[in-house]
Amino acid sequence: MSFHVSREPFEKLRPSWDSILSSSRNDSLYLSEIWISSWLENIKDFGEEYFITVRKGKELFGIAPLVLVKRKFFCSEFQIVGQKYSYELGFIARKDYEKEVYGLLFQFIFTKMKEGRYILNFSHMKNDQYFETELNYVLKHSRMSVVRDLKEPVFQLSLPGSFESYISESISSGLFRRNLRKDIRIALRKKNIFFLTPTVSEVRFFLDTLFKLHLNDFACREKYSYLFQEAVRKHYFQVAHEYSKKEDLKFALMKSDDESTTSIMMGVNYKKTFHAIIMGIDRNIRKRSEGINFRNVLHAISLKNVIETGIERYELGAYGLYKFKLGAVEVGGHALKIFCSEVHLKWVKLLERIRRLV
Repeated sequence: MSFHVSREPFEKLRPSWDSILSSSRNDSLYLSEIWISSWLENIKDFGEEYFITVRKGKELFGIAPLVLVKRKFFCSEFQIVGQKYSYELGFIARKDYEKEVYGLLFQFIFTKMKEGRYILNFSHMKNDQYFETELNYVLKHSRMSVVRDLKEPVFQLSLPGSFESYISESISSGLFRRNLRKDIRIALRKKNIFFLTPTVSEVRFFLDTLFKLHLNDFACREKYSYLFQEAVRKHYFQVAHEYSKKEDLKFALMKSDDESTTSIMMGVNYKKTFHAIIMGIDRNIRKRSEGINFRNVLHAISLKNVIETGIERYELGAYGLYKFKLGAVEVGGHALKIFCSEVHLKWVKLLERIRRLV
């Protein structure tokens, strides 16, 4: 029996989604059924759902979780669902079937691109040698034009067996190591520090506190945060609510003497990886903190606790050069644009220049 490729709605795929994801090499929080279903439900400007599957009979072997973002006066484009604020993205294929599945997915996508003069525009892609190999093979036998880039890789730590080993071995700067130890001592002495698993009923309270601190901090510094968008806040609440049911949602937080929360961070345990997702810090506490870096202390609290529970990786998201000081390295972040031809590429660039002028 041969493979066949088709477009299918996400709702039809949901019952078998996590099963095929866990059997793939690209298993990640940002491709999980919880994350994607919340994105599709809450982020209304994501485009038209365009999920492509590879099956043999009724058995599912692969998924390209795409959306088609339509432009009124410019070229529409295929994107990975959620790629605007998600990381470690890619196609989903059963392990050891990547060659067949990826090849068929690319052939299907490229055919649709030619029919509609679409662009393929992927970002925040995971390192995936099978994806690259099959993409290069298909491109070699086509007239398509490709532009590659590295955009917003995520920071990740491989964790040792103990927190002391992390401090001693993962942090290369002696000055940073001493300052972190000092900040932890001061914070432990002066603040109430917690790393907790909230109940489902507590999620709203903790997230409301986090959003308030985060948004006030960014507004006062006149910096943009995607959390200014209500739809994104709803997305994070839904994700947090679902993972709290699995007891995989965590909050690291610090309180002042009057029991008010001064800093808080939300994270999710997913398949031996802890994802530090969003953080909020009281601007007033920054001003009277005796030089404590509360951002680093929140990460240290989380690192200590997740190491003790056997977590193997700690992901800090994109952005922030301070993450190098914590010992993290950059992974993924591959961006890819594919055009139907060299002429198509030049035409799109011309349209982009016109759009900037008007």
